[in-house]
Amino acid sequence: MADPEGFLTIKIENKENTFFYQMGHKTSDRLFCRICGVYIGGLMTYEGKSVCVLNANTLNPDSHLNAPTEINVSAQTPEERILGRMNRWMPFEIVYNQK
Repeated sequence: MADPEGFLTIKIENKENTFFYQMGHKTSDRLFCRICGVYIGGLMTYEGKSVCVLNANTLNPDSHLNAPTEINVSAQTPEERILGRMNRWMPFEIVYNQK
């Protein structure tokens, strides 16, 4: 889920409970919870701009979301994937708890 006109703040209580993973093309990072294994979302920075997509399954099921847009990137080059994400994904920041 992403809103290119929006902004997402990801608040993480304990940094040690999360980990990042890069898939084959290494064009973005995937953020996971180390405790339950849930995929939180995809993150990337390109030319100084950070954008992300959030796993909608992590949200309250009562959220009023639009129907998902199906996207198939399997035939795209890594560069095409990056440019598509820059257009579709939303700006974000990660805030870690300062205990």
